[in-house]
Amino acid sequence: MDFLQIIILLVILIAVATDLRARKIYNWLTIPALLLGLGWHFWLSGIPGLVMEIKVVVFCGIVFFLAFAAGGLGGGDVKLLAAVAALAGWPAALWICLWSAVCGGALALLQLLLQRGQGRAVICFLQNLWLSVIWRAPLPPPAEQGADKRRFPYSLAVLGGFLLERWLKS
Repeated sequence: MDFLQIIILLVILIAVATDLRARKIYNWLTIPALLLGLGWHFWLSGIPGLVMEIKVVVFCGIVFFLAFAAGGLGGGDVKLLAAVAALAGWPAALWICLWSAVCGGALALLQLLLQRGQGRAVICFLQNLWLSVIWRAPLPPPAEQGADKRRFPYSLAVLGGFLLERWLKS
């Protein structure tokens, strides 16, 4: 693991700690990490490197902003992913975002399975998902009651995405 990857891991671990303790990912962590990542790639590759990293950050940010707009993520989660994307660079950032989404889906499914009486809801969701893929019909909207209780710290999914990307790359 090189120096930049250790910084990424430290940023994610601090985010996990604050997310678990206070359910927040603070700007004092994400904004400097984002600026450090952009500056690092500018220093290494000049203007072309900076432009490429801005594109990567914007792409990853937009993808996860859509999840934020839909109520699936918090704003701190989006900023954390943007900071990690800026630090990781192309193409690692794309893989980290992809694996974070996979880990987030797995954690959400696990959370549903562990909640009492939710097994039927999981089966119903999977059936609706399968039908929407086959018939290209939209998924029914999720139930709104108790939405805050179902949320989990997404920084755990980002940690999983980073670790999976590192493991699969080696």
